[in-house]
Amino acid sequence: MIQLERPLSSAELDQLEQLLVSDLFHEEAMPLDMLQGLFCAVASAPDLISLSSWMPVALGDNPVYQTTEQAQEILDLVMRFYSQTVQELDEGHGITLYVFPDENGEDDLATWCEGYLEGVVLSETDWYEHGEPERVEELLFPFMLLSGRMREAAEEAGDTDTLPSPEEERQMRSEAANSMGDSVRAVYSYWLDKRISHAPIRRDGPKVGRNDPCPCGSGKKYKSCHGSSDTN
Repeated sequence: MIQLERPLSSAELDQLEQLLVSDLFHEEAMPLDMLQGLFCAVASAPDLISLSSWMPVALGDNPVYQTTEQAQEILDLVMRFYSQTVQELDEGHGITLYVFPDENGEDDLATWCEGYLEGVVLSETDWYEHGEPERVEELLFPFMLLSGRMREAAEEAGDTDTLPSPEEERQMRSEAANSMGDSVRAVYSYWLDKRISHAPIRRDGPKVGRNDPCPCGSGKKYKSCHGSSDTN
């Protein structure tokens, strides 16, 4: 049984870190820092992102577990890490960021922010369309800056004139890195009041029988398709 309420100990975090880079995942699993970035974005999204949506992004599509017990152990660690991250965000007292040094000995926030932006695109609801575009752009700016995506996008568009000078960018990156915890919390707080309600949808038409063809056109019976979670 997965015990979500227990935060990971230091030994368990080390264990998860080693497992994520092991041969079980064919180098498809996110490293621990990127994984935490993903979890922060998933928890902060304007809509609910399902486990089935983020788990393949986190661990890859084809992990090769040696035993059922090993699979359960890894999923337990991942889910508790997710729960721990959500709880820290929800409590609002700050979040412990798991980052590792780069080749220069500086905190590698680029990897963490890359994971965060991977979580942003998992949302079915467009962040910019559901919120105020300028405010959303402002909130995501530190992640775009530190991940390197801001510079990549400008270079691809041939718009390098808009980029800051190297000295200005170093200063901006330093400020963004020092306030990353605040930036994560700001995004989470922004969507709290704007989060989409998942209230039951009222049916305007006749109810579809569970053995009828699904209206989506899949060819499956309704009970095996969109009615698989129907409780009526």
